[in-house]
Amino acid sequence: MTMRLRMALTMGLLAMVLVVAMGIGFHAYVGMATRATLERTLHSRIQRVQAAVRQGLVSLASPGGPVKPVLDQSIVQVMNRQGRLLYTTGTAGTAPLLPRAALSGLQGAHYEQILPQGAHNPVLLLAEPVPGAGGEIVMVGASTDQIRDSLALVDQLLWVGGALAVLLAALGAGLAAGVVLKPVERMRRQAASLSLGDSDVKLADPGTKDELAQLAHTLNDFLARLHEVAVVQREFIAAASHELRTPLAGIRAELETRPPAGNQQDEALLRRLDRRVTHLITLTEGLLRIAEGHRGDLALDLSHADLEAVVSGALVALTPLASARKVGLVLNAEVVPRLWMDSVRIAEVVENLVVNAIHHAPAGSAVEVEIRADRESVILAVRDHGEGIPEELRPRIFEPFARGTGEHRRRPESSGLGLSLVLLLVTAHNGSVDISNHPDGGALAEVRLPAAGGWPSDPPPVGAPEASAPAENRWSGPGQFLSSQSDSSIPSSGARAAAAKPAHSTTREQS
Repeated sequence: MTMRLRMALTMGLLAMVLVVAMGIGFHAYVGMATRATLERTLHSRIQRVQAAVRQGLVSLASPGGPVKPVLDQSIVQVMNRQGRLLYTTGTAGTAPLLPRAALSGLQGAHYEQILPQGAHNPVLLLAEPVPGAGGEIVMVGASTDQIRDSLALVDQLLWVGGALAVLLAALGAGLAAGVVLKPVERMRRQAASLSLGDSDVKLADPGTKDELAQLAHTLNDFLARLHEVAVVQREFIAAASHELRTPLAGIRAELETRPPAGNQQDEALLRRLDRRVTHLITLTEGLLRIAEGHRGDLALDLSHADLEAVVSGALVALTPLASARKVGLVLNAEVVPRLWMDSVRIAEVVENLVVNAIHHAPAGSAVEVEIRADRESVILAVRDHGEGIPEELRPRIFEPFARGTGEHRRRPESSGLGLSLVLLLVTAHNGSVDISNHPDGGALAEVRLPAAGGWPSDPPPVGAPEASAPAENRWSGPGQFLSSQSDSSIPSSGARAAAAKPAHSTTREQS
């Protein structure tokens, strides 16, 4: 839930609580005010009736005589202290509105709400003795419909007005939050687009001269310190890698030019040392390449080249490794235009991805390489039939030395930089790379390289697309290379799936 939505909901909730509280208070106030108005009206009426009784203008029933209701729509009754009805209107009826017990000790005005017999709505009744008379008590009443109607109207207004008030409060809070948080969102987008490799890493000052501006200044100071630390680390890695290349190359040369060992144990030791030195040289070159890429010093020798020819050459070079692991290499290539790329760097991308796939493909399965094109890019896809990528490794698959949690150690020949170099080289070509788990099992790496027109300085295309790999490069079988333009020479997916059952579980890591 976004902060803007939370602020809108919070303000709406507060507005609802406020409207309910104010509604209850206003409802009570309207009820009391309407009752007070009704009481004042009854007081005026009872004064007129009392004056009429004193002046003899009201015909009271004689002692023992029957009471005849007067044709009057108002509620008026006159009774004596003994509870005998002396005068009544037709609306009031012939039964006393108040019992004798309520009148016996009556000295002043007395209000009481009653429900007369046969009536549907309560009646507010005022009873008061006639001053200076023979002890008669006058009662006047009025229906409470006015109070009920007023409260019903108030309730309707509160429901409609309260709902509108809550809605307007929530919308207003959302709009206000949008205005207030607009500089924050701008800072967030700037922070998301920043790279520690930039020399001018900073967030734009929002210009508000408030806490937000202070936050921007604090973050800029923090980013500046991070940038300095990153620069120092990269310079150290680059310098250390550069300094290590010479002694490692010397050791490698001595191992290659060494005389034959005297016994098998010494020969095996020298071979192990040679592999370790080779691994260190690969690691050093990878670290130096990554440092150059982060500094922006990675040079590309761009030209129009045939991607299929580059991929074919890389797969041919990797055939011995695949054969040793009993893994097949399958290439399915569409006819795509020449790309504006560095063939050597793209060959490194293919080699890293395919080697990584070979080491995680079970014996008897195949690593499938596909080249296809859409309207904007050319896609190079590499898939294996292994265990796939562990979930905990997917967010950091391109980080140097990233590996999933497991019991298996990193492969001795793995530098841990393969996928980092892939990302670096593909990005340098204005492309993108994504590695995910295939729905049918295994890992799928997809590299997208810009088609014609994807480079700002891309010169006009040179010639037509070249043909695919020559026919003499077509081999099949485990550990062999297969180049095909048609699906007929590709092993069926069912056959590949049948051969893809792994012999044991492995932990995926960078090559």
